[in-house]
Amino acid sequence: MKIVKKTHTGLVREQNQDFIKTGKCPLGIYGIVADGMGGHNGGELASEMAVNLLEMKINSSEVIQIKTWIEEVNSHLYNYSLLTPELTGMGTTLTLGLISNNMLYVGHVGDSRAYLLRGKELCQLTTDHSFVQELINLGDITKEEANNHPRKNILTQAVGTAKEIEIQVLNQPIESNDIILLCSDGLTNLVTNDEISLMLQNYQIEDCAEKLLETALNRGGNDNISLIIISYEGGVN
Repeated sequence: MKIVKKTHTGLVREQNQDFIKTGKCPLGIYGIVADGMGGHNGGELASEMAVNLLEMKINSSEVIQIKTWIEEVNSHLYNYSLLTPELTGMGTTLTLGLISNNMLYVGHVGDSRAYLLRGKELCQLTTDHSFVQELINLGDITKEEANNHPRKNILTQAVGTAKEIEIQVLNQPIESNDIILLCSDGLTNLVTNDEISLMLQNYQIEDCAEKLLETALNRGGNDNISLIIISYEGGVN
């Protein structure tokens, strides 16, 4: 098992509102990516709080209960924002990948993403909770048109913004030599899925992480950029 992670403020934003963590726990190996939003440092605080709270729940649990964990994180952030007027409206995306017993367990809210590369095939496991994704689902726009849509950054779900949220949870069997990528939209808004696939196939994960970051920065780096790459070699738990 090899893991590499990177986060960068980018070339435009003054703050890095992304927050990421990786670790090993009794349940397995995990990576978490969060992309915060909100003024007065709200986004930065939301992403850090969400990741740290989720990490605590992972490390203190004996069974995998991703939906419950994220619901509890959401409640904590939502209630915290109600008690702190200057943080009203703060929220964050949250994407978790947990590897245990040859399975990848994913929990997801927002438009950060989880991908799985097997051989030469890259599969986007998560579905964006975004305005443009809803338009795609309705057939009103194509995926290509979504890339340049003026409202592409509007989320329909985010942790901490409402009392109840929609959470995507999925389980994916994994095999030796599979590669998992978790990332914020600062990467995927500037690097296509086809490009991500080729880089994951053609570089060792340390070099791939550098190449992905470098590509996003060379294309303007107009948002915070965060990514976690896990090369699975089998044998966790």
